[in-house]
Amino acid sequence: MIKNIANIISLLFHPLLGPTYGMLFLLNSGSYFSFIPNEAKLIVYLITFIGTFVLPLTFMPFFLYKKIIKNITLNVRKERIIPLLITSLAFYFTYFTISRLPIPTFMNKFFLYSSIIVFVTLLITFKWKISTHLIGLGSFTGFVLYTGIKYGLDISNFLILVFLISGLTASARLYLKAHTNLQVYIGFLTGLFSSIIFFWLL
Repeated sequence: MIKNIANIISLLFHPLLGPTYGMLFLLNSGSYFSFIPNEAKLIVYLITFIGTFVLPLTFMPFFLYKKIIKNITLNVRKERIIPLLITSLAFYFTYFTISRLPIPTFMNKFFLYSSIIVFVTLLITFKWKISTHLIGLGSFTGFVLYTGIKYGLDISNFLILVFLISGLTASARLYLKAHTNLQVYIGFLTGLFSSIIFFWLL
């Protein structure tokens, strides 16, 4: 029972869903982004979801067929390298597509950061297994913090929710023995500080 719950949490807050959750937050944050027409929001949601979730997943059956990976959980560090490479390309393609639309620069920066952090995760994975779930959630937390400060939003309740989700996901990954404590903590901190620094400087 607990294992099933841990798997569900891992699926619901999978790092590939991070950009989609990021856009859901930004476009409904109470900032001026919330006033973007619903038709335009729908286009952004679709491009984001297809480019950063559906597109990377379409390669998984091929990876399984070619025995590049043993299963979709990618618990072995070396098996993560090629999927992460494909994911980084898919994320960059999404950024390239989004950047061609008449949308605010801040949204473009979000997709650029998403591409960069996946590539950084790939580089780390060459030497060490880090929690991609917690990198994603750390990045999301940093993005929420920066957005709240930049646009003067009351994000206190949302931050509580994000930290709760991060804690639950970290616990789930540890329960499933997918990561060590250090891999989870470093993952979250890497995502958190890299996103804050990126958005603050650029």
